[in-house]
Amino acid sequence: MISSLDPTGVAMVCVTIVDIVGSPPHMRYLLRRVRQRLPDCPILVGFWAPGDPFLNDTAAQGMSGGTAFVSSLRDAVSLCLAEAHKSAGNSSQ
Repeated sequence: MISSLDPTGVAMVCVTIVDIVGSPPHMRYLLRRVRQRLPDCPILVGFWAPGDPFLNDTAAQGMSGGTAFVSSLRDAVSLCLAEAHKSAGNSSQ
């Protein structure tokens, strides 16, 4: 249903990965489809398993298509708020 998403006003996309190891194809495919629909929008990927090897693999992160990767809700909220403030600042110019 990503193709029917209205991208108007979207400042950031957040994707939650609950149980994953490494960088499986279905995650990369999802992020690629989101990137095609919202090419300039940052994509935050939340991994809720802090020990996931993907969080320390910058090469895999670069290939995935995500912009930021977190393993805590605190970090996710902080990044979302920073992006919202950045977007609000850009829209007032």
